Amino acid sequence: AAQRVLAPHARVGLVRSRLGVIPGWGGLARLVRHVGPTAALGLLTSATARGPEGLGAFVDATGPLPASLDAHLAPVLDVDPAVVRALKGAVLAESPVVRSGEEARVFGRLWGAGLHRARLAR
Repeated sequence: AAQRVLAPHARVGLVRSRLGVIPGWGGLARLVRHVGPTAALGLLTSATARGPEGLGAFVDATGPLPASLDAHLAPVLDVDPAVVRALKGAVLAESPVVRSGEEARVFGRLWGAGLHRARLAR
């Protein structure tokens, strides 16, 4: 299970659109599931860094680290890492967007295309 725990001063920026690509490997589908389509589109198209308060449901917990991280992850740390990896893979495989392959097709069209190469050259 992926856990998103941020320190109060942390900032997250989904800047792939500035690079001419979209999130891949199921990241777009997970973002939409966590924050909804409207918020996901706002986060992706604005490509600005936001603190925990501006990320809504994308953040599972906020607090001084490492105390909050240890408390938040304590149940997960009792599960064997191989089992956690297997569960994450199985859950991701159940995503309709991942199963359909649409996210991978769009990502593949944009990765290495002219805009992406130009943005990386900056």
